[in-house]
Formats: sequence, structure tokens, C-alpha cells
Amino acid sequence: MQVTNTNPSPSATFPYASVTLVIDESSYYVFGASVDVPISPNGNQLWGTLASSRHTPNVIDSNNFDVVFANASSFTTTKILLNSYKQGTGINNPDHQISIPNGAYTFNAGHSYNILVNPANGASEINQVN
Repeated sequence: MQVTNTNPSPSATFPYASVTLVIDESSYYVFGASVDVPISPNGNQLWGTLASSRHTPNVIDSNNFDVVFANASSFTTTKILLNSYKQGTGINNPDHQISIPNGAYTFNAGHSYNILVNPANGASEINQVN
């Protein structure tokens, strides 16, 4: 899964972004530029399972994906949150948070997805890449 911050302006009110995948209203998985850092304007980060991180350049292993795909070939989010930040630190403390439209989305093993978000205006899009 790639998360892309489409905001072109570092001077926007909320230039930095991450997304939170919410599964069954009880499990929350936050994806930014790293474990503790949101994504910079015009930036992106690739996240995947341990297997995909070993076979695909620039993919960070997410033990969250390892857990959700351990006994299933797909998972469905109940919602996806766009987390917006004024600064590029503190991923667990967003300055603003909204649910993106079409946030109930099914992710299937063996496919790649791109979640595009703009923290400055709240725009979002989810694409299956393959």
C-alpha cells in the first residue's frame, strides 16, 4: 500500500499527512512516512507485509499487515481517516482528522493500493494499482 500526500505546499495550514485504517471499530493502524513521522508535502511511503518488503524495493514491513493477512486473504476497513498535521512530527497526535469518503474499503492480498490524500483541502482517493 502506498500512501501519497498530494498537497504541494509546505506552507499550507496542514502540510503533513498520514492515514489511519480502522477495522471493526477496534483496530487502528496509522501509516505515515515512518512509524513516528507523517508524510511531507508531495511525499509518499510504501507499506506492506514482511514478504512484500523482502521482494519489493522501498517497502517498509508493517507488522499490522502481517497480522490482518495472517488468517485471511482480505480485510475491510470500516473507515479510513485522513490525519493532518501542522508539523512533521507526532504521528499519533494529528492537528485535524476527518473520515474520507468511501472509507469502507476492501484490501485484498496480492494487490497494491495507493491512498492519495491532501491534508490542506481534505481531498482523497483510493486506487487499486494491480
